Amino acid sequence: MNFEIPEEIKEPQHFQKEHATSVISEMLWNIFCIFESNFSSTGWNETIVKDLLANLDWQMDRLEPFLKEKVKEKSFTLGNESILSLKNYYSRIKQYLKTKDYSRCAWTVVQLEILNNFVIINRLTNYPQN
Repeated sequence: MNFEIPEEIKEPQHFQKEHATSVISEMLWNIFCIFESNFSSTGWNETIVKDLLANLDWQMDRLEPFLKEKVKEKSFTLGNESILSLKNYYSRIKQYLKTKDYSRCAWTVVQLEILNNFVIINRLTNYPQN
């Protein structure tokens, strides 16, 4: 299954630091929502999933002050086009899980997709931005 992550998200050189931060925040939030919604059907160790959720929450908390400060600056926008594309992407993932009745097989497919998300987040985090 190809959920078609937006191409612009894969290329960190297109983003300034503020935009990359908002994209990372959006990705973390959506990953959190996916796993929080129905993780009991994953078949995974509950402690591991809870630790993942706690770590995602911690990361989002660390980004929040930066984003709040940038939003106060009138020139900053959250990259609405990219954010909308991301929301649609995660909506397709959620719909896939729902369509497949949150089966273990579907969760395995989603797990691989989310692992790719973490690669992208890492790339966005480590790219030397303006």
